[in-house]
Amino acid sequence: MMTLLIINSCKKSELDKDFTSNLEILVVDKNDKPISDSEIEILTKLRLSKKTNSNGVALFDQVTVGEVTVVVKKIHFLDQAIKKIVKKDQENTLKVTLNDGEAYLELDREEIVAGEKGLRSQIRVTSNAAWTVESKADWIKLDVTSGNGNIDLYPEILLNNSDSARESTIDFKISDSTFRIKVIQKIDLRLIAYTGGTTPLSDSIFLTFNKPVKINRISNVSNLCIPADMGHKLYNKDRTVKFRFGCARLVNVFPIHFSVTDYDGQTLSETVQIEYFSRKMPMFSFRMMLMDPDGKHLWVITRNPNEEYDRTRENKLIKINLESFEVVQDLMLPAAPIEMAYNPYNKYIYVTTELRPEIYVVDTKKNKIEKTIHLKALKGDNDLYPYIYPHEILFTNSGFGVVNVGNIQTSGGVWKAIDATLNDTIYHYPGIEDQLHKTIKSMALVNGGKEIVGYLDGESPLFISGVTKKYGNFFESPVPFPFNPFFFSNPKGTKILITGYWEQALVNVPKIDVVNRSYDGVVPWAFSNLEGEENHVFAITGVRYNNLALLNYSKAKTELFFPSGINYNVGCLAVSKDNKYYIAAHNEMLYRFDNVMFSSRYNYDVLSPTARIEMQAKSKSFR
Repeated sequence: MMTLLIINSCKKSELDKDFTSNLEILVVDKNDKPISDSEIEILTKLRLSKKTNSNGVALFDQVTVGEVTVVVKKIHFLDQAIKKIVKKDQENTLKVTLNDGEAYLELDREEIVAGEKGLRSQIRVTSNAAWTVESKADWIKLDVTSGNGNIDLYPEILLNNSDSARESTIDFKISDSTFRIKVIQKIDLRLIAYTGGTTPLSDSIFLTFNKPVKINRISNVSNLCIPADMGHKLYNKDRTVKFRFGCARLVNVFPIHFSVTDYDGQTLSETVQIEYFSRKMPMFSFRMMLMDPDGKHLWVITRNPNEEYDRTRENKLIKINLESFEVVQDLMLPAAPIEMAYNPYNKYIYVTTELRPEIYVVDTKKNKIEKTIHLKALKGDNDLYPYIYPHEILFTNSGFGVVNVGNIQTSGGVWKAIDATLNDTIYHYPGIEDQLHKTIKSMALVNGGKEIVGYLDGESPLFISGVTKKYGNFFESPVPFPFNPFFFSNPKGTKILITGYWEQALVNVPKIDVVNRSYDGVVPWAFSNLEGEENHVFAITGVRYNNLALLNYSKAKTELFFPSGINYNVGCLAVSKDNKYYIAAHNEMLYRFDNVMFSSRYNYDVLSPTARIEMQAKSKSFR
């Protein structure tokens, strides 16, 4: 036996639809005479209102089907509120009789005060007629919207998740009168923002509260630094406390204790850790860092050349997610690394080690060493102490690059060509004279990664082309140097900051014309990527101790100057392509600084001319 079940289905839009119908209302007095100009209000999702005509009738269409409340008002009559069931596809009528009299309404309170956690209150209504009640605040929930005569209401004040107190009203309406109860919801006093890794650097510390305060006490808890008079002042309508702090340094943490009282008498006392960085993580045996081309990750090599005696350190290639600032990948290396470089041609990372004549070619996608390049003595190398131990390495976009090689038993070294298009062949560059068999120091990419600029040891700076695979013209350095200069290029490779001995010059490439000079003794960190700041360089300077500076080479002025605790060195600083994250290695820790920290352009809101950090000038030029 087969049973067939047929079900009539409705579309979701039909099920969700509110059906409507008509409703005709007749208003009369106790003698059954029609009352014209009576005010009628139908309480549904949308309030409908009309006045009766000369026959005492008001006709409504589009009334939501179901139970509705009909409120009828007329001066010198008592208001009425009546429940009515409106049915679909039927003639819906309602007759309302109004009694003579003057309506009145009394409330047992004028104000409700709630804390930030909210509460359920009670309102006693005394009346002789119908009334309505509403509140325009979504944080006040009413258990009824109308009533007849005497009723108790229980409104609920919801949790206040904001940082501000709020006010509104509960409105009762009867006849042509409105009665209001004021509702105030207070908040607890709390600290909502303070100086740290997500705020611009300035020479003052700020503490911002969610309400106006009076200062009881501000003190430095750290025993590492005892600043002079910190002073303090209120800003932002007494919500923000600012004070001097001469101990501030990048990468440091300082505990600051405060005690404040709001105007309601509530006191808040806390100790906050003022961190001059955004994120940090341990990084033992750090050697070098390299930004991934995706701009979202950082590569780090760690080094332990004494594995036989120290098992606590490891030789690794580590990948770090800059957003989460967590290690997402690591790879053990066969020997202690010394340098690394990204090869755009095959998208591999090449890691060198000075302890073995080897270069490790790492497939970062597979997280494995794809191959090991074994360096051998070439024709022209020293037979007894051949230069086969790799150090610095760098590749152009074409896969052609330079590797400096030496010997662990002797000093000195030479540079050799390495070509990924020829299966990573390493060779002496053809046509180079014997005196050019020297290392190329401080290599950097220029011209969009097509060329390498560097300093030929004992000679002059030069360019090496990855397109023609030839070394280009030598050029004279615009700054003197007793040893090796340092080259730092912008991401486009159109500018180079050349650092000599306490003198630097920013030059345009390839013309090598000088934009300007500075005399601070700097280790460059990053070129600014803001529009109009093509000649701005963030750097760690050595003048007057150790400071972070933003050097404006267009106008020969310093636009940001802030003390730094970073023990700077070449290879310990990096920046993402979009300048979103600045990275520094310091004392076996890795620090991330979000770009907002370096966004100030001498926009300091100081308390007085003496409020600046000790030894910091009010304004500073290069000379």
